[in-house]
Amino acid sequence: MMEVQCPALGHGETVYARGFPYQRRHSACSQIDTTTSTGIVAINAGLWSGDPDVDAATRLVTRCVAQEKFTSDYLLAPNTLMPINTQNTGIMREAIPAYYYVKMGHPVGGMKLDRFGDIFSGFFVQKCVQAVGHRIKVGSPVVEHRRSPHNLYQDLWHELAGMVILDDMLPLLEEPLPPTKSYDEAAITLTDKLRVWTSKQNSFLWDDSLRTYFNNVADNMLLWVEACRQLDS
Repeated sequence: MMEVQCPALGHGETVYARGFPYQRRHSACSQIDTTTSTGIVAINAGLWSGDPDVDAATRLVTRCVAQEKFTSDYLLAPNTLMPINTQNTGIMREAIPAYYYVKMGHPVGGMKLDRFGDIFSGFFVQKCVQAVGHRIKVGSPVVEHRRSPHNLYQDLWHELAGMVILDDMLPLLEEPLPPTKSYDEAAITLTDKLRVWTSKQNSFLWDDSLRTYFNNVADNMLLWVEACRQLDS
């Protein structure tokens, strides 16, 4: 949907948004079915021209810039996920209980888990959107992103743990939640599955501290659901 130029490589390229799992980066991810599709849109993910939201590894290698080239918005297929951050993103009020912003700053393997709170939150709410039977729209509005100066090596240091964990999380993210009519119930079911998944993790970077962190994320998601219920009562 975007025309991307990578000055450091001397030509245009495909790049992937920050939070797109490295194990899933292949050409099939770019396929579009032009058949008309309808549905209730729960999340609207707008895109960016200029400096796109890619991870620091991509930005260091490519120095990519983007320009929109689409004329129609698209709905994600019911079983398709994508990285959704908090920039240029709209969400329906009904879905707010499933949209807890995952806290960052946890120390992991000498690094700090950071710059992925919106990515985890975006994937979690999408699973709930799918469980309720609503849709995610991608495309307009497009905003020009003029990024403030960053130390890209520092960004990469903070992003690396999230990149590893997200690839580990694929079995959780790619298993659909049971259908429900309630975002509250979808979020609660997701917390149960998050705890089960967390208990099984013992690969690179995983220790008792990181497992405790994700159990705490599940606790906070439940608190967020309860807070939203009280505000809505």
